[in-house]
Amino acid sequence: MNYSIQDVFQRYIKGEEFNLLLRNDVLVFNDMSTLKVVYEYPLRLNAIIMMACWQGTVEFSVNAENYAVHTGQFAIVTPDSLLRVTHTSADFDAMLFIASVDYLMALKLELKEYLPYYFSLQGGVVIPLCDNCFSRIWKISNILISIDDEEGDTSSVRRSLVAALVESLRFAFDHHMPSSQIPDSTTAPVMLNNSLMNKFITLLQEKHNQEHKVIYYADKLGLTPKYFSQVIRQMSGKSAVDWINEYVIVEAQNRLRYSQASIADIADELGFASQTQFCKSFKRLCGCTPNEYRKK
Repeated sequence: MNYSIQDVFQRYIKGEEFNLLLRNDVLVFNDMSTLKVVYEYPLRLNAIIMMACWQGTVEFSVNAENYAVHTGQFAIVTPDSLLRVTHTSADFDAMLFIASVDYLMALKLELKEYLPYYFSLQGGVVIPLCDNCFSRIWKISNILISIDDEEGDTSSVRRSLVAALVESLRFAFDHHMPSSQIPDSTTAPVMLNNSLMNKFITLLQEKHNQEHKVIYYADKLGLTPKYFSQVIRQMSGKSAVDWINEYVIVEAQNRLRYSQASIADIADELGFASQTQFCKSFKRLCGCTPNEYRKK
């Protein structure tokens, strides 16, 4: 289930501080300590998420695929992806930029044109940054955060700064994408498997609330379940069953945390035969019941 920026962040960040940070479906932070209560739980936003890590390490999953970002690295997460932070070091800090797709399109920033290869990944990517890129991103994000409406109508200034920040992030992406991640004619077998992996994740995004069996996904991709499972394990280090289970359960965590839907309704929405089956699966994978998780 997809939630807006306001749905998620207003649950935790209230009052004037939040009102100053949120402008036209755009959030910019350069102090991650203020967000810890938010990113402790899975979330899915109709927004692009970009992060430049100043120091420390953050580990997270996007659509059940694992990533780690260290000092001097930059990460992007596509809109509608299911994001879960799994670990942060004690010294972790970063600049976080979140903007709704509608707002960026209103600025005539077509993301698919800006980040074509990234969007082919349908999830997330991590790249290194040089000192110049870090400095530029830091300066623009600080100006964005410092703008106060008491100074008058700053909407046009803010739009220009958001456009400048996105352009700086795009520049960083274009100039620091490791060549090993860019496809060429010599990596055809690997790219074929990457394509299969991406198709599986896309299909899982679309059908996780209806289909939980490997045979369904293998059939849709024109493969036998055995070969399909071998390729998925080879590419990701996890079995297809693990991918499916983790994706469904993380989606359940997202709904338990950010919606008021009953556990029975969530079980039904995610394609479980009964609430009992859902609760057993959730406890087996999470170590607690859905009700216990919701009360945390």
